[in-house]
Amino acid sequence: MFYDITEKDVCESGYARKTRNVSTKLKNEIKDSYKIPPVYRNNFTIDHFIPLSLGGTNDARNLWPQPIIGLKYGSNEKAKADTWLFNQVCEGDMSLEEAQNRILEDWVLVFQQCCELETAYMSKEYDDALSL
Repeated sequence: MFYDITEKDVCESGYARKTRNVSTKLKNEIKDSYKIPPVYRNNFTIDHFIPLSLGGTNDARNLWPQPIIGLKYGSNEKAKADTWLFNQVCEGDMSLEEAQNRILEDWVLVFQQCCELETAYMSKEYDDALSL
């Protein structure tokens, strides 16, 4: 599933952007394989389960239709978890292999540990500022 990618590779500026290459045809094939009816397809984005920024590939086995709306933990939350893990790797606080394993094991748990409290705090801080 993963190429011979290192921390140095993924932390290079623009790495994920240079690597991204998923055709519309493949995106539609992924949605077909998950049997998503055409009427609901715009509610999903095709996501890299292991993000490119953590050495994931554009292979169909690493792509899945991620709900954009309707779930507590959707594409925005996964993106925050991906970014947090990427920063951990590039700051030398976590190995690339560990980051990949954490996404595979439970990306929602990663989000809860890294970002959920911060998001709640920021929301409360915003609400408090509005009440002044």
